[in-house]
Amino acid sequence: MIKALLMVTMWSTLAFAQTSFESPLPEVKQFNQAILVTVLNIQKSENNGWRDDFFKALVEGSDLALIQESVDKFPEYKFEDSLYINYFYKSWGSTDYNTGLSSLSKVPFDEAKRLVSPDTEPVSATPKVTSIETYSVKGLDKKLLVANIHAINFTGLSAFKRQISAVAKELKKHDGPMVWAGDFNTWSGRRKQYLDSIMKELGFKEVLFDKRSEFFLELDHVYVRGAKVRYAEQLQVGISDHEPLQFTLEF
Repeated sequence: MIKALLMVTMWSTLAFAQTSFESPLPEVKQFNQAILVTVLNIQKSENNGWRDDFFKALVEGSDLALIQESVDKFPEYKFEDSLYINYFYKSWGSTDYNTGLSSLSKVPFDEAKRLVSPDTEPVSATPKVTSIETYSVKGLDKKLLVANIHAINFTGLSAFKRQISAVAKELKKHDGPMVWAGDFNTWSGRRKQYLDSIMKELGFKEVLFDKRSEFFLELDHVYVRGAKVRYAEQLQVGISDHEPLQFTLEF
């Protein structure tokens, strides 16, 4: 197995997005003008349900899957005629495994950044990370920016604001279409209100999902700018303490 390290920028220091693959990168370098995106906190793969055929089909049916609480041993996925690239962004590690974010993509990104939260969780002293990737889209002169976030959780509002505003500062530099999605940990009204104010400032619109479960707090969100959403649904699959959000983007 070939291990490749793709260098990305983390503010003033260097960081890496790691990907594993057994064959050359796919020949397709651009997304089509309509793509299916899945967003899911995988709960560090603690529930073995993620291994079943349904979950594999869920992910493989997407053009891009944004995973939070991923682990670096997350399985590689192959399609019948193309390769699924697994980009991993480390948040925390031990001797057993590393955890963080994954972007499972049918096409390679053009550029990427890994942003570490200014604050850490109070007990574990671990940070949260955000990945910011840009992709080429067929027929578009401007790049698609995709931000995948796992927001800081067991802290007060100030730490949450610092992380969100730091990501927003990076996104302000981009003038093309954007998606900002993930586990925002909006377990309080004040967190959601602040998040909505930042999204309004950046010109994002929140994607509203059908069939949102009554048994889950709405911690996961998707915000879009410069693209149309034709389908959006929260799937009820029970493979994590979060349920997948799935939507289509049209440019």
